[in-house]
Amino acid sequence: MADTIPVTVVDVLPNGNLVIEGVRVVTFSGETQYVVLHGLVRPDDVSPANAVLSTSIADARVETLLGTLYQLYCKD
Repeated sequence: MADTIPVTVVDVLPNGNLVIEGVRVVTFSGETQYVVLHGLVRPDDVSPANAVLSTSIADARVETLLGTLYQLYCKD
């Protein structure tokens, strides 16, 4: 399975690594789920197309939340 998740750089660490976070909305069997990705990326791993392979994301954390849980998650 291959997919893309758009992410945003939410912080730049002192060593130059990028802290990323992004969300992908997935509807499956009539249920909306949110796939949330967090991780660290080295600037050298960002391609000229502004993409990063999943194998280049350090400390990757993927969360899957249902619609109502995602709304609660975003309030913090």
